[in-house]
Parts: sequence; structure tokens; C-alpha cells
Amino acid sequence: MLPISVTLVVVSTGVPPIESRKRGVEAVAELAKAKSPRRIVFELDEAALVNDRKWLRAELGPIRVLEYQHVGKGADPMLWIADAMAWAVQRGERWRAQVEHLIVEVIEA
Repeated sequence: MLPISVTLVVVSTGVPPIESRKRGVEAVAELAKAKSPRRIVFELDEAALVNDRKWLRAELGPIRVLEYQHVGKGADPMLWIADAMAWAVQRGERWRAQVEHLIVEVIEA
């Protein structure tokens, strides 16, 4: 079994989609600066790609050791974990309880 721990980034309900995406991307970049992972993987969304890159450059700077990638759905198994976690958390209390033990941190973005 993989040792999995999840940091959940939450954006308040009612925030417009682009602002919500921006807050989420910036929160992930800030977290990456603190935790120093080797890479960040985002699911590819062609409509969000230009803004994502702009926001990441602004947060991470032009020269970085950290690699970030946008990959197609199903291209990286770690995205499956993120999708499953998001699904469970959004389904409500019963489902969130099933994955709560994996959540080590919640960030309000």
C-alpha cells in the first residue's frame, strides 16, 4: 500500500471559477515552496493552461528547482488519487469520513 497523505485546498463556495482556480493554484505553489516536492502535477485543462503558468511563475519565480506539469487525464496515477479525494470530500460527510484519515492539512485558499 502506498503511504498517502493529502493536503486539501478548499476555496469558499460562491467564488467565480477563474478566481477559484487562481486561489487553488497559488495555494499549491505556496505549499510547494514550503514542502519542496520534486514536482507538481496538474490535470490538463487547455482553457486554464495560460493562466496556470502565469500564476505559477508569479508564485515560484522564473528560475525554479521544482518542476510543474500539466498532463492529460489518466496520464499520471497520482491524479487518480486527487480525483478520488475530491469526489469523496464533495460527496458529503459519509464519504469524507472514509478518507478523513488521509487528510493531514486543510488550506483555505
